[in-house]
Amino acid sequence: MPAPSAPCTICGTTTDKRCNVCQAAHYCSKKCQGEDWPLHKLLCGSYRPFIATCPESKALKPVGNDKTHVDYHAAIHIPILSEQPTLIWVKIETTKRERNDKSRTNRKPNLGEKCHTEYWVRLGRKLDIWWDSVWDRDTLEVNKCLQVLNAGYRQTTQAGDEEGSLVLLGNFVAMYYRQEEQPLVDGCDVYTYHDATLGDLRSAFEFFFQDTIPSKA
Repeated sequence: MPAPSAPCTICGTTTDKRCNVCQAAHYCSKKCQGEDWPLHKLLCGSYRPFIATCPESKALKPVGNDKTHVDYHAAIHIPILSEQPTLIWVKIETTKRERNDKSRTNRKPNLGEKCHTEYWVRLGRKLDIWWDSVWDRDTLEVNKCLQVLNAGYRQTTQAGDEEGSLVLLGNFVAMYYRQEEQPLVDGCDVYTYHDATLGDLRSAFEFFFQDTIPSKA
């Protein structure tokens, strides 16, 4: 069965070629694959063994009319105290609430109450970028992993005092999600989480350093 086509991780050209080891990143050429390799190699060998360890999904005991289903999806963790990213399983609780003959579905990653999130779209794939609360930044350290991945693009030792600037403090988690092609639920778009790929690792990197990476024609 031929591999599904997807955008090249680097240039966005549609291709069915992908990394032979992890099969989690597409490349249209050896040139693009080589350009991504310094970042890709950090998780390439561990990706498929990690995916094989996915915890089982399960339904929780109903609470009143609320029914909750738990499943897990692979996410990219950019840790504060390590020099390279890791893969983690994030628990997703999907709760269907029945109120006045109306059904509402809520999907919530279990990443803590103090996390903030921002959405990032690259090459048609959508990421949720979660990080520790910026309100606690006086107690947080600069993210060591981002300093290493940064590789000289720009300083990450500052807390980002200017309004709107990116604060590279604390832990970060990147999750891949899709907006489903179905009617709105209670006025909100319906979306679902899926396992992050190593193409998403490149996208997460460019989220942090988008203003310092040369644009491609």
